[in-house]
Amino acid sequence: MVLNALEVDPGRRWKGVWRWYSDELLESCRTESDLKANGITFDQFLCLASSHAQVIAKRGTTASREEFVRDIKYVTQRDDVFMVLSFARAAMGQTGDGHFSPIGAFHEGSNQALVLDSARYKYPSWFGDVDRLYDSLQPVDPETNLPRGYFLISRRDSRLDLSLLASSNADRDSKDSAGIVDLPERPADVFPTTLSCSKKSSCCSAKQL
Repeated sequence: MVLNALEVDPGRRWKGVWRWYSDELLESCRTESDLKANGITFDQFLCLASSHAQVIAKRGTTASREEFVRDIKYVTQRDDVFMVLSFARAAMGQTGDGHFSPIGAFHEGSNQALVLDSARYKYPSWFGDVDRLYDSLQPVDPETNLPRGYFLISRRDSRLDLSLLASSNADRDSKDSAGIVDLPERPADVFPTTLSCSKKSSCCSAKQL
């Protein structure tokens, strides 16, 4: 959804003459059926997204509530960067556990953000209170014993420098000490990152998560 909104070229045809991302065109170390059956962790999503775009990842416990709101306001005023949440459905009063969905809009008057739910068969797009959305990033993923969070995603060839939205040095130091995988602050011309999703990548090993 995000890659298509950013008009990232997959370099291959989807159907007919259309060069459009679908699940089977994503570069991943895991099969499409495995991803659908077993889901994906925060670090695996980071690895996968970094194979196609410029990405900044922020854990819920290291990004402040104010920083989260600031990032939502920023991305919903632009069309060259998107936010994807990794959140706990239960914290939003929904069925299920961890889930990934992008943010589509923000209404400051009611302090609500539009979540473009990627499981449209289960939930249509819905508005969620931003404070509750922030709280939904905090629960620990039982598979990794690490909190959830969110991602800021832009095209690799974009003039937008996502490092301007990266957490402070103090935040990154705390992430490093906690063993949390994250992208360092860097200028846009350094991308693509060294995080590529292949069978030898650390993101494919549950033991390393």
